Amino acid sequence: MKKLSIILIITLLSLSCAARIAKMRNNIANKYAINNPDVSPQIIKAMKSGHVIIGMTMEQVKLIWGNASRRHTSTFIGDTYYEILEYKFWYHFLVPNPQYETGILVHFRNSKVYAIQY
Repeated sequence: MKKLSIILIITLLSLSCAARIAKMRNNIANKYAINNPDVSPQIIKAMKSGHVIIGMTMEQVKLIWGNASRRHTSTFIGDTYYEILEYKFWYHFLVPNPQYETGILVHFRNSKVYAIQY
């Protein structure tokens, strides 16, 4: 019974935190949309949901995911600037080994997302 109560408390705290993060992302996306009316509705929708999509700028990615954990490479090929940033996320589950790390590589060409590697 005690274990079940602890699991329930942890679950409720996690849900509360997730709701706050969703509200924060929604506020950030709304302010961004007001200050940048030319941004497509698809990008604003992705920002609100915390997703990165093709065509987003580096600024938009940083607004919703923060700074990258690591810069893999940055180079010029002709007039085109390429950069690969890695974002690391920790996932917590109610299992004996409670966390693992996963990385997402976001590829930028001239500061816009052109590929995402999960």
